[in-house]
This record gives sequence, C-alpha cells and structure tokens, in this order.
Amino acid sequence: MSKPCIFCGSRGNKSKEHIWPVWMHAHLPLLGGRKNTRELQTFKWKEQIGCKSLSRQGHLSTTKFRVVCKSCNSGWMNILEGKVKSILTRILRRDGVKLSVADQEILARWIAMKAMTGEHAENEVHMTPKADRHLLRLEGKIPNYYAIYIGAHNTDSDTAWLRVSQTIALSQEGPSPPLGNLKRNIQSIAFICGPLFVFVFGVRERGIDAAKFFHFRKLQRIFPAQSALVEWPLKEILSRAEMGQVAWALDELKKHKNVKYAGDLP
Repeated sequence: MSKPCIFCGSRGNKSKEHIWPVWMHAHLPLLGGRKNTRELQTFKWKEQIGCKSLSRQGHLSTTKFRVVCKSCNSGWMNILEGKVKSILTRILRRDGVKLSVADQEILARWIAMKAMTGEHAENEVHMTPKADRHLLRLEGKIPNYYAIYIGAHNTDSDTAWLRVSQTIALSQEGPSPPLGNLKRNIQSIAFICGPLFVFVFGVRERGIDAAKFFHFRKLQRIFPAQSALVEWPLKEILSRAEMGQVAWALDELKKHKNVKYAGDLP
C-alpha cells in the first residue's frame, strides 16, 4: 500500500511535487550542470554513522518528491502557487518589490509548504507533525514553532537545498512535548531560489522560541513578520560563506559548551 499524502492522508493517486515549480525554471539560469546529487548523512552526536548518496540526471531545479496526492497538488497547493507567483517572479527578475504583511504571509506560507514537502525526501526524519501539516492545508496556518527568513545574495548559485534535523531536550526527562511517533523535533532548511536565499527554522521543544533562537543580521524574518514593509532586494547582501554559516547554524549548535549528549532516547 502506498504511503499516505503528507498533507491530507489520502493513499490514492500520488503526484510528483517540484521543489522549484516548473514556471520558475524559465527564470533560473540552470548553473552547475545537468546532474544533481542527493546525500543523507546520519550522526550520533558528533560521530557520523551513515551516509547515503544518490546521483540523478537533471538539474537540481527539476527535483521532485512523490509525497503528495494529485488532489492536493492540483488543489490548494496549486492555488497557493498562483498567489505567490507574482511575488516570486518579481524577485527572480530582480525587480524592486515592497512586501506588505499580507505579501510576507503568502510568501511564508509557500515556503512552509515547500519545507514540509522537503522534510519527507527521506523516510522517518521529518519534524512537523501530521496535525500541523493538515492545518496548513485546511487553514493556511504556519506552525507557531516555525521562523522563516529571507535574504539576498549575488553569488553564481541559482538553486541549492540543505536540511539539518536533530532531537533536542532541555532536561534529562527528554523532549517536551514527547516525540510520539516522530524522531526529530528541531530542524533547519536552507535553500536558494535564484537571487533569493531562504532559511526555515523549526523547534518543537517547550521553552525555545524559534523566532528568538537565532539572530541573523543580513536576513529579514517574514514569519512571524517583524516589519510592516520589507523592501526587496534587501540592502545587505549575503556572501557564499555567510549563506553557509546560516545553513549550517543548527549543526554548529552541538559545539556549544552548554549543549550535552544525554544518551540514546528510550
């Protein structure tokens, strides 16, 4: 039996969802060749215990995940793509854009949809519970433990995707709320879409506010919105090194002196 759609739970008629939608490809220079490599690295604390690498033909922008049903893909997801298209098209064309709170909400909702889809690229390491994925579908509600940022860069990268996921607890009692049937409760996703750099951080541990956990000087938080109006492109431009520092920020956390390994989860 096929796995259920990550958004509605249906087991029928799966569809391949592009991370970068087809209409966007015309705005991407498709740098870096016609082959992409997907890699999954697994760590136990600071020790790497596994690495899977898969190379595929085709540019990274053509990457698809078969994790949603045709009804979702052609329904509410397609409607959301339509709402965000004019915003993203102007960003991809490097036009000046003024993003109102409503614009930021639409863009953030689209980013959250892509993040939830990308979480399921590999089995059993997603962080967002099923109930919260359903709320995004039904009510357009982004989980309150998400923080979503955008930034501008002028490097020669047009597409990239990096996800880091871990399990964290503030006490020896273990994660709160309990993991349940999940294996992760904290993650970051960074991706590049033309001149746009996106960073999504989510943490489901009580006592940690995702919006206050990291501070990035050259990024603008659009969820929760921190400004009534965001002017694009942002004045401060990210270098390649700075994008890397942001993308790997969660992985760097375990090097902090106050972060300890508390043993395997029961």
